[in-house]
Amino acid sequence: MKKLLMTLALVLIASGAFAQKEDFAARRAEWTQKRAEQLVKNMKLTDEDEGWFKALYIEYQDSLNALRDALRPETQPEEVNGMREMKQFSDEEAQQMLLNQFNMEEKQVAVKRAYYEKFSTRLTPKQMMLVFMGPAMNRGAQNGQRGEGFRRGGFGPGMGGFGGPGRF
Repeated sequence: MKKLLMTLALVLIASGAFAQKEDFAARRAEWTQKRAEQLVKNMKLTDEDEGWFKALYIEYQDSLNALRDALRPETQPEEVNGMREMKQFSDEEAQQMLLNQFNMEEKQVAVKRAYYEKFSTRLTPKQMMLVFMGPAMNRGAQNGQRGEGFRRGGFGPGMGGFGGPGRF
């Protein structure tokens, strides 16, 4: 009886984790779709270019997300007060984490360069800045202000690159 209850508990836990993963994937897909629609609006694309752009943008984001998911370590370091706890890693583990991070960033840049070539067939360089520079550039476009992201320094980590210490 005890083994049966343990097995049942494990099945319920596994199914709950699977449902959370599906929910996350659905939310990510919804966010990507909304972001594509917002970019179309801000770039003032024609109806002809709109369908092309949305499909290519979703493909681009899916490629980046798949890469991030594939290269993400199984266990993330614990966060303490918003900072990752470093005391638990040996020097070798920390070095390997850094090398893995560099590897992931290099692969992300390769994907971005490949899609840059695809987007450049129909988009202007200014439109491509909205795609690749992230939401900070988009805020300036929404307010009718050019380059607002640059003036405010709005490029932080996870905002399309070029963020963090020593910006640009």
